Amino acid sequence: MTLLLLRVWRLEDDLDQQAFIEQCLRAAGHQVSLFTRSSELRRATQQYSFDFLIIDWQLPDSCGMDVVAHLRQHDSWRGPILFITASQGEDDVVKALEQGADDFLAK
Repeated sequence: MTLLLLRVWRLEDDLDQQAFIEQCLRAAGHQVSLFTRSSELRRATQQYSFDFLIIDWQLPDSCGMDVVAHLRQHDSWRGPILFITASQGEDDVVKALEQGADDFLAK
C-alpha cells in the first residue's frame, strides 16, 4: 500500500489551533508549513510549491477569502483548499465555496 504524502500549508493565526492541526498532519506523515499571516504565505508561493492549503477566515493582515481569490485567480493554483474557521453561517460557507474553496469545516 502506497501512502500519499502531501506538502500541506496551514494559514492560521491561532497558535493552539495551528499546533493541533500540525500535530495531526505530521503524525500522518505529511510535510507541514505553518503561516500566521497571509503576506508570509504569499511570499512563500513565489519560491515553493505545496499540495494542499488549510486556511482560516479571519487573519491579522487580510481575509482568508482574499487569499483564496488571489491563489485561484492570479496564481492559477488549482490544489485543494479547506477552510477551518469559527465562521459557520450558511452564507459564509456558500461564499467560501463560490470563491474557490473545496470544503469548509467549522471549528
